[in-house]
Amino acid sequence: MKNLLILALLATLSSAPAMAHAGDAQNRVVNLSQCAWEASAGAQFTVGANEFDLEVKSLPEPAPRAAVCWTPLPGSGAMEVRGLHHGAVTETGWTFAFERTTGERVDLYRGSLEREFAFPVPTAWEHDRRIGIVIGIPGDNPGYLHLRDLRLQPAENISLSAPELASPAEGQDVTAPAADFLWSCPQPGQVAGYDLEWQREGGEPQKVHLSAYFSSDAQGYWPGDWLPPGRYSWRVRALNLAGSFGPWSEMRQFTVRTEEPAQPLDILPSTSRPVTILNLPYDDVKGAWALVPADLRPGFLFRTGGARPYIASILAAAQAAGAPIALQMNGPHNIIAGRWDRVPLAMIEKWAHEYSALKAFYICEQEVQGGVNNPEVAGYLERLIALGSEMGRPVFWADANWGANIWLEAEAHQDFRNFMKKHYGYVFPLWKMNGGDAPYLAPAGLLGLWLSHTVAGWGAQPESYYWTEAGFTTLGKQLDYKEGVRTDAPPVIFQELALLGASAGAQVYSFEPANDYWDPNPPHADLVNLIWPFFRMLDDSVIPALPEVQAATVDERTVDSADLIFRSEYTPSIQQLFDRTLGISYPSEMVPESGSCYWIPFLPPASDASTNRSPCPPPALSKAAVFKAGKSIFVFNSRVNWNEGQSFSLNLAGTHVSGELGTNGWVTVREENNQQARMWFFARKGSHLVMDFDRPVAWRALDGVDSSLPSDNSQGEAKGWSGAVRHIDFVADQHTWDVDIQLAQ
Repeated sequence: MKNLLILALLATLSSAPAMAHAGDAQNRVVNLSQCAWEASAGAQFTVGANEFDLEVKSLPEPAPRAAVCWTPLPGSGAMEVRGLHHGAVTETGWTFAFERTTGERVDLYRGSLEREFAFPVPTAWEHDRRIGIVIGIPGDNPGYLHLRDLRLQPAENISLSAPELASPAEGQDVTAPAADFLWSCPQPGQVAGYDLEWQREGGEPQKVHLSAYFSSDAQGYWPGDWLPPGRYSWRVRALNLAGSFGPWSEMRQFTVRTEEPAQPLDILPSTSRPVTILNLPYDDVKGAWALVPADLRPGFLFRTGGARPYIASILAAAQAAGAPIALQMNGPHNIIAGRWDRVPLAMIEKWAHEYSALKAFYICEQEVQGGVNNPEVAGYLERLIALGSEMGRPVFWADANWGANIWLEAEAHQDFRNFMKKHYGYVFPLWKMNGGDAPYLAPAGLLGLWLSHTVAGWGAQPESYYWTEAGFTTLGKQLDYKEGVRTDAPPVIFQELALLGASAGAQVYSFEPANDYWDPNPPHADLVNLIWPFFRMLDDSVIPALPEVQAATVDERTVDSADLIFRSEYTPSIQQLFDRTLGISYPSEMVPESGSCYWIPFLPPASDASTNRSPCPPPALSKAAVFKAGKSIFVFNSRVNWNEGQSFSLNLAGTHVSGELGTNGWVTVREENNQQARMWFFARKGSHLVMDFDRPVAWRALDGVDSSLPSDNSQGEAKGWSGAVRHIDFVADQHTWDVDIQLAQ
């Protein structure tokens, strides 16, 4: 009987229209999963239990693809909509708005933040009979958004305590670009916004109100204009979701000084001595640093970031161990991937003064927040670059095409481009290689910035996350965008992607994530066999310098407005360009099918670009891509997840070579003279590099691997130079092949 009564009660509750519990109207909660959601053109909104999925399709033109729910207000008084953002693939973020039956609309949010949120209903609407709740994904590219536990409920009028001021510290002296603010949240999840007030000595008070719809433990603010030199005081108070302010914080003072001249860099990337970066794999900085070979330590950095206390502890440990650090910050965002990591620039400046082990600043993924066309993002990047210049730290900025062609936009944005040029040598943009959207346009823009002397160099950030975005799983399988399985990626993918950058003159190489190649336990096989030999190869003068890249360039173009239109698989005109040059045969293709036309730089507007300077053959089926620049040759198998060999031909050590390169295979050649060359090779385990020479050659392994007897295979037992051979068959096993080849005497 007891169970029957419980079931009857549950049935009664479930039949109540959109109410989680009854009682006084002021206390009722509307479960928005029971609302009649209506989706606009190009959008599909699915509700299941307390899960809410918005999926949008491609459209010919950008449009506000959205779903709206019209719901009664369950009483008077302050109300809020609460929920949880728990996953998205959106190139332009997502939006939240309230709408009245009169058509009046309040747009509260557009961005990419994740975590629990609470949006307060405008207090002037509390007597409306019903309101519209509008959730959307703007733009014209496909994507989806996952929300959970959406509900309309009364906002508690709780008493908030005063925020605690975090940065600048009391009495701190800061440079103008680092003059920003950070304070702690008094009650996370109960705050709708803050009033920030500051005053320059002898001036009028300045006040801004900042929304805080996402639950976080702190909030920060960067003034749109740099604060002029002087002595300042500042304070903060919080606003709760019912519209009531808490008390002001204490008043603190700090001093802004005039920006100082640029300082020389401790670490300077170049094609002859590239900078190599690995994510710090664990908290034991001393232990990790001990595993880095002595010959690779010049130009090597550990990349790390996180919450402020963690960063402080890592910097102290790195200082003690003598380990160099590239410190990552997330930019002007409260929350990244559900985690709060905001680090104020004033604190970064303080650490730069305290820790000589802090060698570089690092920032990622600003395009998903609007890129340089978002004034907040552009302003933060300018502050960081200026701070790096003043502190003598390079800024490494890794980004990809998510919702916009990031590096083309950086070229087209004249003010921002001029700012980078003004700070030439202090900012190095990186091709973030998990980005599977319009991938050829990343090196196109980066080369344009470098060849136009806007930046002194650029880099590549190879990632196994590319496997996820490109939809790759096991060998021979490609699913849809972001449906791939990262752990299915072969270790060689890091080398393969990095060499795309090397073939075009990249000077910075940052590998991610560390747990794919850094085993904390001996024998550290991937480090010893893959990472360290590869870094040594990069150090061995294989990267072409700027004049060599310029000489290798066959085709170039100037960025125009049509090039800024974003499509995940290119606009028709750009696709036509890459079809006839680099080649496109599958979605998210990053390893080209042909290098005959070399890479195609997109130069900044007003540049003197010559197009089609010389003809080049189109991509050919089953042919490997061969890139030549200076004394270096790079060969790639473009079928990165298919068990297909690709043929190639080239001149090597004074003879002609016809060869076949196996799955995930790459070859790098540095011509020593007209009779000798050095060659490196690796591929997916078990794949082959087969070479047939017009004239007899001899070869020897330089990496401790035995060279072959003159028996035309690579499995012999003799050491030193082989005998004269015309056929060599290398097999990718556990290590990177490093060999000398010369004409047989």
